Amino acid sequence: MRRHGGLRIAEHLGLLRGPEPFEGGRPPHERFAGRIVVPELRGAQPIWLIGRRPDELGQVKYLALPGERPILGLERVIERREVFLTEGVFDWLTAISWNLLAFSTCGTALPADRLGWLARAWVVWGVLDADQGGRQGAARGPRASARRSVGAGARWPCPRAAT
Repeated sequence: MRRHGGLRIAEHLGLLRGPEPFEGGRPPHERFAGRIVVPELRGAQPIWLIGRRPDELGQVKYLALPGERPILGLERVIERREVFLTEGVFDWLTAISWNLLAFSTCGTALPADRLGWLARAWVVWGVLDADQGGRQGAARGPRASARRSVGAGARWPCPRAAT
């Protein structure tokens, strides 16, 4: 990669990280080393990555590529009448394995102005965690869906029980 300028490209894309100030002269290293990595695909091409540490030992649990966070699974759910919103990446992967029309916002802090693509959905099932963030996301759901133009049957169910 060094001979062909690949390291600079990988650093620019966020796949490699330079050394932290406390690491001295360490060479660039993989951003997602030691993590389970989940890609977002559009047109069968990866556009974004998020990785989770399996052990959570004093390090950041989730790490993603820099830039705006996309909607995971957008291509599966766009223009659909009934969809499942999952809070977490692994909840989304589970829903996909069950052949549900699911998408993930990778958290509950998705701004309402990014929900326009849901305009044709009549039902959005919120599959959120039963923690504080999930409860806050569920409370925001009805207000966000009321601001978008959907049919009279639009519903925002309650979050699921903790697993």
